[in-house]
Amino acid sequence: MTLDMFILGDQVTRLGHGETNNRGGSSTNEIPHKIKALKKKKCISVACGWCHTVVLTDDGQVYTFGGGWLGLLGHGDEVTRTSPKLVERLLKHKIVYINTGWNMTLAIDGKHYEFLPYEFQF
Repeated sequence: MTLDMFILGDQVTRLGHGETNNRGGSSTNEIPHKIKALKKKKCISVACGWCHTVVLTDDGQVYTFGGGWLGLLGHGDEVTRTSPKLVERLLKHKIVYINTGWNMTLAIDGKHYEFLPYEFQF
C-alpha cells in the first residue's frame, strides 16, 4: 500500500510540487496538493524545518526539498529544490528516523547519526 502525501503552505518553491509560481495568484496555497514525485513511495515520516522538508520512506530512503542553503538538503550543494530529491549520500544506510530544526537536518540509521548542513560523517 502506498500513502499519498499532501502539503500546503505559503512558499511554493518549498512545497515539493515542482513549481515556482503560487497557485491561483494567491500568496498562500490554501488547498492541499498531492506531491506527485512521491506517488510511488510509502512515506512513513515527514519533518519540516524553517525552509526545507525531509521525507523518510518505508525502505529507509530520504528525500528532501525546499531551501538548500548551507547544504540543508544533503545533496552537496546549496540549490533550492522545488521537488523531492533522493539524498543519494544516504543510500548505503537504512535510515530509521529523521528530524529537522530551524537550519539543520538529522538522519539516524540505528548506528550513526548525522546533522546537516555540510559534510556527512557516515
